[in-house]
Amino acid sequence: MPAPRPVRSTCTAPTTWGTSVCRIRYGVPRRGTRSTCCSPCPGTTPAIGWDVSRKDAVMTPDDQRALERIGTPMAVFAHRVNRTVADWARDVTGLAGYDLPDPVAMAVAPRPDLVMEQEQAYVDTAVGDEARGQMIVDRRVSAPAPNLTLVRRVDEAGFKRLLFDTVTRRVPAPATMEGSR
Repeated sequence: MPAPRPVRSTCTAPTTWGTSVCRIRYGVPRRGTRSTCCSPCPGTTPAIGWDVSRKDAVMTPDDQRALERIGTPMAVFAHRVNRTVADWARDVTGLAGYDLPDPVAMAVAPRPDLVMEQEQAYVDTAVGDEARGQMIVDRRVSAPAPNLTLVRRVDEAGFKRLLFDTVTRRVPAPATMEGSR
């Protein structure tokens, strides 16, 4: 059996704010490949796992009602698109509400001050059958040099304030381009 082929994937997404962020998706690498999540600048590129959203970005039923009451098109859309997710989260994951993994990751890009706890670590992805696709954080003394900054906690109140402020803004209708066809 041939040795696994190394596959390196960079987990960064440049933003217009001059920072980058990685939301780790717990995907499954193909058999026979090895996927290492790494950052070109471990101290500057945070990775945010699903665990963070399950602790610090859960929209409780009270939050959901408050979101709906805002009444802007963006708030109504955000509420309606997540109604089914709320049922799924309750029935499948046991959360009292639904979590927002992508919005919390995107909130940290322009607002790194929302990060309350983080660590530098060497991160790899399991390729065996039992744990294939799971992120492995190596905290041993003998671990390779850190290749990622892992965000462990986010300011929940600050995140929700940013979310609610964002959906409260009225977005102007797009201007029409006269004379273009």
